[in-house]
Amino acid sequence: MNYKISFHKNYRGQTTDVWYNKFKTLTFGLFVFFIFFILGVYLSFIDYNRVITRSSKFWGYICFVISIISLFLSPFFALFKKVNKGFIEMISFTFIKEEDSDEWKCLVEGPKRKEYFKEEYNINMITKNKRYFVISMIEGDTYYIPSRILNEHEADFLKNTLQEINEKRTIKTNNK
Repeated sequence: MNYKISFHKNYRGQTTDVWYNKFKTLTFGLFVFFIFFILGVYLSFIDYNRVITRSSKFWGYICFVISIISLFLSPFFALFKKVNKGFIEMISFTFIKEEDSDEWKCLVEGPKRKEYFKEEYNINMITKNKRYFVISMIEGDTYYIPSRILNEHEADFLKNTLQEINEKRTIKTNNK
């Protein structure tokens, strides 16, 4: 079974989708800051009828350091996060499932910088968020397919593939 989805890198609404993704990354970084900051304050200073030992102060200070690092790094992660990094024109995703295998593969191709890129990956997971279908490969790469450029048939195909991969991963995890 083969299914192909192609779209132009500079589609209508791309700027808002990219900034949404960057804002989401920034929000997550600030959430990590907040959690570690509260944990650090609790471990180091708050005494609810417990003895604050040197080790709890030490772990509290470690949490402070992690929170400060996440506070300073989250804007950089958000600003420099790329969506389908390096592609300059048309991006094509061909989803391949062979009859004798239950693994999905994805052939990603398109012009990338000054050469033509063509690579086949094994799909690890597909997730759907508000603006994208996020395709994570077993090899570690992540690609984004914007929801706004998909027609109904392509969106249904990706949703069905998402469910099939999630069911397969759930069965594989339960059998361990």
